[in-house]
Amino acid sequence: MAKNARLYEVTLRNGYGTWKKIHPAPSEADLRNTLNLDNDVKLISIKSIGWHPFSLELNDGCNDLDFTTKEMSFSRSSHGYDYLRRQFPDKAKEIDEFQKNQNQ
Repeated sequence: MAKNARLYEVTLRNGYGTWKKIHPAPSEADLRNTLNLDNDVKLISIKSIGWHPFSLELNDGCNDLDFTTKEMSFSRSSHGYDYLRRQFPDKAKEIDEFQKNQNQ
């Protein structure tokens, strides 16, 4: 069972400036192919920042469980969330059970 997931630092730019975002992904190629950028945003670079351990934490705002590592959290709406579910099937099962219990 996997204990870590790969993270990438993505540098983006538009007319207002340059910024960086962190995304989980199985590979740089997969991330490059699945990023949905607005027409005015240019992809500058993708850099691997290594493998990181993840845990589950309660997201009080939407009463859901998020994948978390260090100071970063990835919710259902985050790019790479499906990769994290595939990478950590036991944790994905915990999320599904939590959701099931919330809906009862």
